[in-house]
Amino acid sequence: MPEVLRELHLPVCPGHGHLRGYEARIDENEAYARGLKRQLEPWIARGILDGRCWKIQAELGKSTARLSDPAVANAVANGIVELEQGMTRGYEPAHLREMARRTSIRGTDLRIFLGDEKIEEVPYPAYRWYWREVLSYAWREERHINEGEVAAFNIMLKRRAKDPAKHELRYLAIVDSAVTRGAVSKGRSPSRPLNRLLRQTAALALASDQYPLTAWTISRWNFADGASRRRRRQDA
Repeated sequence: MPEVLRELHLPVCPGHGHLRGYEARIDENEAYARGLKRQLEPWIARGILDGRCWKIQAELGKSTARLSDPAVANAVANGIVELEQGMTRGYEPAHLREMARRTSIRGTDLRIFLGDEKIEEVPYPAYRWYWREVLSYAWREERHINEGEVAAFNIMLKRRAKDPAKHELRYLAIVDSAVTRGAVSKGRSPSRPLNRLLRQTAALALASDQYPLTAWTISRWNFADGASRRRRRQDA
């Protein structure tokens, strides 16, 4: 049998002339080729989507305790893949308008849920945007992680406040801390140290007429998280 298979796969068949090339070709004018293409396209598309869901689910499982549940991660991954369909290059303004439409009524944060029942929150797929590093530095003193997150948010506001072209704008701000997202959007917190920082947040936003819409994502999808970890390793 191995010898027969070897002979069958020879590119040249001795004793026969005027044969077609050995390479398989698809002729769009042939009905069989068109039918086969139509039959395979849904399977290929489904396979690509399943692969995307599997990849996203694997990353979600390494983030929070809630998303480590396979059932939850699978449902959230499917929601993210559906959200990705509206994130097309060249249509960024339309996507941002849709995100602004989903902002919470109680604050200025962006919350994405599965379906209308709002059972599971979906982290924003920040990896779909192109990011570049513009500022990286080490803290002068140790502080609680929540204080550091809000302080970093204030630094972002301060940089934007120095540029008049970025005044009077509503924009999407990605954070990987649910505490920061809630505190910044509401402007208050049960923590006194955070409230002290939030007063700076309010002052900067009012002075420059900024409207940051905070959206939560997981740390693995937060580009700025990598820069902060690199800085910490260098200083250690």
